[in-house]
Amino acid sequence: MIRISRLSSKDLCHFQTRYLDLSGLSIPPGYLRGQTVYGFFRRGQMIGGFILGKEQPLRTTEVFCSPDSRDRLNRSLESKGRVLEICCFWIERSFRKIPWINAWCWLRMAWAASMERSFDILLFGTNSSGLAKMYGYPKNAFLLHSDQIGGRDTYIFYAKRTHFLAGVFEIVLAKVFRKTRGFRSSTDRGLTAKLQTMKEMCF
Repeated sequence: MIRISRLSSKDLCHFQTRYLDLSGLSIPPGYLRGQTVYGFFRRGQMIGGFILGKEQPLRTTEVFCSPDSRDRLNRSLESKGRVLEICCFWIERSFRKIPWINAWCWLRMAWAASMERSFDILLFGTNSSGLAKMYGYPKNAFLLHSDQIGGRDTYIFYAKRTHFLAGVFEIVLAKVFRKTRGFRSSTDRGLTAKLQTMKEMCF
């Protein structure tokens, strides 16, 4: 059985360490103050987690957007409504390979974010091409910005909060049935964005 729990201060260090080990991205201790941090636990062991970021500045734009584009991107976000970011989502590698645990973690993360009813838009980003393919897969997820930071391509997506849970369910089904679809841009709902076409689903 997997349980989800908001993390206490004593668990935050382990969360930061494991996320750094798996992603190569550090989490400044100051960022965690005021954010809602969740962990997934199995038999008392933390096997994953994620952060719902409610405070400015948004980590997603700070990490995955170059400074010269940041102001423009933040203005674009302000026009869409109140923004909640989902970041630092991780699952231990050994558990990613267990389909029901992988799916449960994705769906439980999406449920928690969807219940934040005071927010209109959910923001999420990555510097992993595999994750970008999944984040951009749902019909109601849109590529807002792409960049290159530290020699790696980065991607920032958004979705309406009310559509997010259904979108993650699409991702879970696509992972099972190996479906593919291209990114959609935020400015043209009918066209595939100018980036790469999805060729595989991986985590």
